[in-house]
Amino acid sequence: MLNHSQNQVVEHRKGALLVLAGAGTGKTRTLTHRYAAMVAEGVQPERILLLTFTRKAAAEMNERAAKLIENSGKIADLQNIGGTFHATAFRWLKRLKLSDSAFNIIDDRDCKRIVKLDLKDDDKKGLENIGMSLKDLLHLNSLCVNLQEDVHSVTQRFFPHAASASEWLNTKVEQLRKRKKDAKLLDYDDILEAWLHCLQSKQGDTIRKAYDYVMVDEYQDTSKVQVEILKELVKNHDNIMAVGDDCQSIYSFRGALSAQMRDFENDFKGAGIVKLEDNYRSSQPILDACNNIISESREVYPKELNSADDKIGPAPLLTGSRDQHQVAMQIIERVYNNLQQGIPYHKQAVIFRSSMQAMSLEKVLIQERIPYKKYGGVKLTEAAHVRDFISVISCCFTQNTAAWLRVLLLIPGIGEKTAERLVNQLDKIGSSKIPAKAEDVFLELMTLTQTEWHDEPDPVFISQAIEWYKTVIHSNYEDASTRIHDIQNLAGHLMEAKSLSDFAAELLLDQVDPDEDEDESALILSTIHSAKGKEWDCVYIINVADGAIPIRRSSVNFEEERRLLYVAMTRAKEQLFLYWPKFNSFQDNKTNELSPFLHVLNKNEAPNNSPQLTNSPETTIDDDFFDDDPIYVYDQF
Repeated sequence: MLNHSQNQVVEHRKGALLVLAGAGTGKTRTLTHRYAAMVAEGVQPERILLLTFTRKAAAEMNERAAKLIENSGKIADLQNIGGTFHATAFRWLKRLKLSDSAFNIIDDRDCKRIVKLDLKDDDKKGLENIGMSLKDLLHLNSLCVNLQEDVHSVTQRFFPHAASASEWLNTKVEQLRKRKKDAKLLDYDDILEAWLHCLQSKQGDTIRKAYDYVMVDEYQDTSKVQVEILKELVKNHDNIMAVGDDCQSIYSFRGALSAQMRDFENDFKGAGIVKLEDNYRSSQPILDACNNIISESREVYPKELNSADDKIGPAPLLTGSRDQHQVAMQIIERVYNNLQQGIPYHKQAVIFRSSMQAMSLEKVLIQERIPYKKYGGVKLTEAAHVRDFISVISCCFTQNTAAWLRVLLLIPGIGEKTAERLVNQLDKIGSSKIPAKAEDVFLELMTLTQTEWHDEPDPVFISQAIEWYKTVIHSNYEDASTRIHDIQNLAGHLMEAKSLSDFAAELLLDQVDPDEDEDESALILSTIHSAKGKEWDCVYIINVADGAIPIRRSSVNFEEERRLLYVAMTRAKEQLFLYWPKFNSFQDNKTNELSPFLHVLNKNEAPNNSPQLTNSPETTIDDDFFDDDPIYVYDQF
């Protein structure tokens, strides 16, 4: 059964529609029912383009829609109907012969390497003099693409301290773009921009004719370049449905701004709006607190989450503690209590603004031998050794300078100068002069890369590639055996792929993690960004202090920090605990003030419909005295 608002979405057909889907309101269920309904009515599945931000989300929607269609007695092949923006864009670039191979796709680290090839000492000093790094330069270029703005305006907004040097920075950005273009390399931003330019050319009609409907998930995470792509895709019919929640817009550092939601009605004329506010995840006391937090924001559409099932439960608990160590001990005690009450580790999650904030907790978890799994670090697909191995394969098929540079630097005896020299003469690399120390490993690499291999997975080729990588991995990484295990696991997935280049595209663009199954015996630790889209029975949010959330830096958007706290709080289904360490042990025991976002929950400032703050009966509140017990405990907001 769908509720009234969900049915409105499912029944919509013609024109643009913005679906404001609050946290836990069943947006995936609604999208799949709409998809299944259209297919059941006779719309060909391949005529509906579904764009998501993760491959996993697209696969989940396909699977759910297939079951619904099957239950209705229909048969439909829903494979490859959509996917991520980047993967869909690259498929079209390949189809229209605008890109040669997925082996020419580079990530940020590869991009940084090729930029260094052109960066002179004067350039390095120039960046230092204006307070910027090479990473900042790459970020500047990325923001220009994603925001569809020039270097001057982006520098003014995001790097105001370097605004006077915007002309010089523009020159450096142009050099970077030329270097990539000459080498036929594409980074993630280039892929989107190339697809947009394709849509704006005569070939755009070919792409537009392929789709009658476009559906976009997580619209609040789109950047300006993605919005421009969508406008081009649907300009002949405006049949676009965008689903998102501006209250969960937390990726401005990628160029995704909450204003995109508010601009939807201007970008797609005649657009309707439907709100999904019935929450199927959390208890009403938790939702009341979340509603109060976000009600202070003036940047979002007003929404009021309500428990669809009138779900009751304990009120969120705010605990004041002496420091991070005491917070860790309090969390562990509650985790054990919940475990005894039947809530396993993997249904409990500790959430934090930045990974460093979990250090004290991790130390105690290790001491207590409590198993945990942490999200928010480097994914396996982003890990250095995985990218190394993909680069080794790439060198066997292309003259990707970034891949060659990466692989050559793995060889003991080859430094940056030698690697740069070799990369600049790739067409003659087999006869190049090599340092004696590196000669044997280099010759083995030449044997591997100069053998004529085919794009189809070949166990002989994969085995030889692994064997060569083993010759260099021990000199580059301390935990080589663990990393080799990862590579061997990756190789198993590689053998199941249709082609090596397809697998590379999937790995690089869809961020597939071969080992993403949850360990049911492990407590979950996660940054807020990595927690988005997930839910747990019990959620512990640590360090709800001013300076931690919000982070106090000029480059940090205050309202986005509020939305981050909102995202963290809406992950909780039954129990929500917030921890406020009164002293910062990392900054000479500096006093921490409570996060300003929580002041709205104060009993003296709370709205009339907000639950009142009350003291826990077994706790004495004392602003001036600290001992081993919690100092502030509010058992209700």
